[in-house]
Amino acid sequence: MVAAAAAVRRPERLSFLTHNRWQTNDGNLEEDDMYMAIRRYAAVAGTIEPMVKRVSGEFADRIPAQVGAVLYAAVDTGDGTVTTVTVFPDEDTARRSAEGVALVQQSLGDEFGVVEREVIEGPVVVSRASEPVLRAVDPQ
Repeated sequence: MVAAAAAVRRPERLSFLTHNRWQTNDGNLEEDDMYMAIRRYAAVAGTIEPMVKRVSGEFADRIPAQVGAVLYAAVDTGDGTVTTVTVFPDEDTARRSAEGVALVQQSLGDEFGVVEREVIEGPVVVSRASEPVLRAVDPQ
């Protein structure tokens, strides 16, 4: 059983926010406003480990491509909760991802009793990344 979706908190747009600019591998200049969604989930006691293994085995490799994300990470935040961080190239892509995210939530809710507790989202205003963020992390 999946409960009603959690309320989404979105900040007001910052007046100083400008487009993110980067150079692609082929030398072209890309420009976008990256957008992040942070979702906190609760699950039935004792199901976090098998749920994370299922996410790793069945969803983690396809979620980014399926929803247009440039980064997807799931964090065991203790006390039967998992928090996901998903970065999108822009807000429109984040909005279009809602259906794909809902299908994954439904599947995990049916099997593990996962309930979305909180969603925080907004434009990325500062970002840095290094090589380790590109490496896949999987449960032991």
